[in-house]
Amino acid sequence: MHRALLRVSLILCVCTIISFYRRIDELHRPQSRDSFLEGGVPASNKEYFWDKREQSSCFHLDDICHGDDRWFYRHSERTTSHQPTITYVAGNVTLSHGYIDVDNRFYFNVSTDSKFATADDRCRVSPTPFHMVVQSAFNDMMGEFYSRTMLGINQWMRDYPTKRSDIQMYMHIVEEGKQRVFEGHRLFLGGLPNNNKFDNFLSLIEDQSQRCQCFQKLVFCGYDLLNAPIDTIPSSGVSNGRDDTTAKIFSPIGHIKNDKIGCSKRSDGEFLRTGKCFAYRKLRRDLFETYSKKDPNLGAKIFKHRRDILVQKRLVDDDVSNEEVGNWKFVGLTERKYRRKWLNIDEAISFCDQNFIKQRIVCTKVDVEEATSPEEQLLLHRSLHGLVGIHGASLTQGVLLPSHASILELLPWIPNYLQGSWVQTKHRPTPLGIIFHKTDLNHVGYGLDRESVPLCLHVNRSAAELERDCFMNETKPAPTIKKFRWADRDFNVDPSVIGDFVSTFLLNNNSICEDVRDRAEQKEFVVYNAYCRYGNDTRFHVEHYYRNSTS
Repeated sequence: MHRALLRVSLILCVCTIISFYRRIDELHRPQSRDSFLEGGVPASNKEYFWDKREQSSCFHLDDICHGDDRWFYRHSERTTSHQPTITYVAGNVTLSHGYIDVDNRFYFNVSTDSKFATADDRCRVSPTPFHMVVQSAFNDMMGEFYSRTMLGINQWMRDYPTKRSDIQMYMHIVEEGKQRVFEGHRLFLGGLPNNNKFDNFLSLIEDQSQRCQCFQKLVFCGYDLLNAPIDTIPSSGVSNGRDDTTAKIFSPIGHIKNDKIGCSKRSDGEFLRTGKCFAYRKLRRDLFETYSKKDPNLGAKIFKHRRDILVQKRLVDDDVSNEEVGNWKFVGLTERKYRRKWLNIDEAISFCDQNFIKQRIVCTKVDVEEATSPEEQLLLHRSLHGLVGIHGASLTQGVLLPSHASILELLPWIPNYLQGSWVQTKHRPTPLGIIFHKTDLNHVGYGLDRESVPLCLHVNRSAAELERDCFMNETKPAPTIKKFRWADRDFNVDPSVIGDFVSTFLLNNNSICEDVRDRAEQKEFVVYNAYCRYGNDTRFHVEHYYRNSTS
């Protein structure tokens, strides 16, 4: 009897000890990502990436308001509130942003002492906890925005997740006259974990719909933050504080920093060929993961968009099945309304359809300028198996194509007396083409020739000096040089180039790496990124078949 009681007592003692240590372990165990998303970690203990000032080029301000054309702090009960005396100074942005005219409508001056005990009835406190302003050089251009803003901010937001509904985002575009937030910007920002509300930072400054708006936390990313004596700040009235002797200055920089994606700025071909730069692959994957979560019906919408293309071309009936639609491949040819217009795009589409419809490959125009919503742009590109366009922003949405799709980047003809050789490189990706690096897409380039240029056609081609004088003519009233620069030049494409692209990369299903390389070489394509297989290996790998030429 006594032995039985002793055994029970020992068992109870052991169970108590185990339970105690299990509880200790639970208290010290790191929280999972899901617990962060569900608010499982108290806000006071949670770490945010904007607290990592040096690594992220981000910072934050707490309980800040804007009303009556000024910024001020709202009194906070939190002892950890970050409410410094701070001002925005555009400074000399020549090095990071080029020679630009700075938009002087942006102002941000606030003092530590400019507080109110409570926000009065005029001041509405936003229910969204975090309002985030992102900035980078040239972010009015879609490719630059993708590389300089999206690449860094995506990595930070994935590494330090919050609930999507807790973040609202704004773009700060430094240059005057380029403040429009395009649907493409909204599309890419919509691939981040946020509440799907986007605007220009100016909207916080110029919004007259309500006299005062307060934010629990205002986050800025893409800026340098420096300390300076308050009397040296080039802005009067930044502080009415009696004790302030220093203030913080924040100024725009070239890109949002993140050490994990540093390799994205490496442009030498050998490093890109052999290095482990997977930042663009991860960004592409993260975007699609978020798009799918935000819209569970995305797949059905893509099939409908493909069906609509076939119905519009009268290739199928309205009641065509998804299975039948799935037997077709779709190739998009990018169209622009101004600058770099594809002059004979209709001829190219007609050539494509005449030669490939029997193989169930159809060509269609893709015009992001006509798209009225981010969703429309997403469906335009996610529906394609191939995309063709001139080097530039219109190819940026090519990152949205499905796995194994092919992108043809047409490289402008640049004679040696004209600037712009960087847009026709074949020994490494172009500045735009880097966004496809190490992804599960096939990215190829093709160099256009003199025949693509619809200028100076009256000049004998054998008279090189006369042709050059015609191209570079700056004499009014009709200077040719303005139309000849690659960034502004309209172009033609021999339709056979489109045919070769479709035959080589879409019609031929052989994805063996060596065969892809050989077929591309025969048709004078450079393969920047090949998603292909080695021999009979069923796994796909990435290869780069750059040309040795530095032209």
